[in-house]
Amino acid sequence: MTRKLVIAKKKPTKTQLKKKADTYFSKWIRRRDGVCQSTRLTGHGAATCTRERNLQCAHIQRRNYLATRVDPENAVALCRSCHTFFELRPLEWQAFINTLFDDPDYYERMGRRAFDGVHRLYAVDWGEKAEFWKEQWGE
Repeated sequence: MTRKLVIAKKKPTKTQLKKKADTYFSKWIRRRDGVCQSTRLTGHGAATCTRERNLQCAHIQRRNYLATRVDPENAVALCRSCHTFFELRPLEWQAFINTLFDDPDYYERMGRRAFDGVHRLYAVDWGEKAEFWKEQWGE
């Protein structure tokens, strides 16, 4: 009798699942918005805005806040130039977000949601988020 060596597939790590969730979430945000959101408001963003090219997913509150990391209300699409412009200008970013959403408290509300929310996610949580955003993307 011949024995077959069965090699079990390794489970993806928490880091791999987080990256997968981030990737599909980012794709979804860029497809949802379609163009750099700074083009919606005159006088905001970088002078070198590329509009539809080089879109990136820009988080209103930073990605290190897990409660809002893959929350679609916490992200907009920006071209690389505008994303860099706002990364270096946090006060302008806050004003831009409040104006974009026509809500003077939007940035602060997202901050409260980010801070008051979840502070730890496990691999199983990231797996669920990755699968959800993969489905939203259409794969």
